[in-house]
Amino acid sequence: MQAEIADAADLAAGLYLDSGQPLEARWAANQGLLSGLYTERLWVRLMAAADALGEAQEVERLLAEMDTRLGLDGDYSQLHPDTIAAYRIYRSEYTVNVCLPIVPSYVTWRQIGTRPFSRLRCPLRTRTKLPSPASRI
Repeated sequence: MQAEIADAADLAAGLYLDSGQPLEARWAANQGLLSGLYTERLWVRLMAAADALGEAQEVERLLAEMDTRLGLDGDYSQLHPDTIAAYRIYRSEYTVNVCLPIVPSYVTWRQIGTRPFSRLRCPLRTRTKLPSPASRI
């Protein structure tokens, strides 16, 4: 019975994600987890919903919750490789160093290449999110 509930919840969460309704996908995955915590694909659906909502910190929290509720004690080798791969995709962010000249507002862009405005001050760090796996399909 638990497997059928998990299958239905996984199907519903997937359909909700495909139709652009991540809140409903989160609800469906959580309902499935009520019947059995060990259905890793539902945890992956929760990560996908968090990613679709732009909640990178939620993906980290979900992994910590999995660790606690499944009793992993930080040993993630017990998880299926697809679960680990999904976590890495959904939490993936990379930092780009951008060097921009810091100049007074009255200086024109033509003057930037001349002294004393030619020095660039680094790093101005920006975080850029990788495209979600759904957009790669």
